Amino acid sequence: MSETPVPEPVWAEVLEVTQSPTIGLLIAALAKSQLKFKPVFKQSENEAFKRGGRASKYADLAAYIEATQTALAENELVVMQWPDVSPEAKSMSLVSILAHSSGEWVRGKLTLPAIGRDGFTAQSCGSSITYARRYSYAAITGCASEDDDGNAASGRGSAEAAKEVADEKIAKLRKKVAPDAPDVVPGLFYAWFDESQTAQITGDEGLMTANRDLLKRHWNANVKAIVVNAEELENLKYAFEQREVLFKQLKAGK
Repeated sequence: MSETPVPEPVWAEVLEVTQSPTIGLLIAALAKSQLKFKPVFKQSENEAFKRGGRASKYADLAAYIEATQTALAENELVVMQWPDVSPEAKSMSLVSILAHSSGEWVRGKLTLPAIGRDGFTAQSCGSSITYARRYSYAAITGCASEDDDGNAASGRGSAEAAKEVADEKIAKLRKKVAPDAPDVVPGLFYAWFDESQTAQITGDEGLMTANRDLLKRHWNANVKAIVVNAEELENLKYAFEQREVLFKQLKAGK
């Protein structure tokens, strides 16, 4: 069902999240899944909200599912959602569950108004359900949308495709500048600082661009560099290993 504009809620109730007695295995599986999520691009146009004559864009529910479902399934995770409409209150409640094959789970319930411009109708209920599913799905999986920057329009919307393009450009440039030079594997590198317990990441520009989905969130505007803490560094090591990207520590004097 296509998503139509829903008026800004005058109230919204988020019930306390509940969970199974333990969620350690679920958390570990979700952490691995998040490292393999694809970018969620804003490709759907909302004609009801225009800026400068152009419709604003958003990532619809299908975009979130497409970007995350494979990684979740590989780690034995599944998201289940159930709507419940209350005609008396003219509201809609959505229960979302993130479940793991171990039997562990987390659950949340979101209640929103289900009233559109034409009042309480089947269409307004459907729109409210889709709206709630999209936001609840993004929240429970921990993913967020970002601008496309033209990648999807060119047919190269995935990190894998971007890496392929970057590698091709790097190879052509290397052959042009030094055709007789031996092949050098491009890589990314990090410098660890004990005082701040952070690492600063640098390296091949092509790889930085190809892995923008992983690195963008760690950009530090104050120092104009990509900076991560110890935990984030370990996550990136794992992610780059999965993508077969060279990622090494810069030694002193190098």
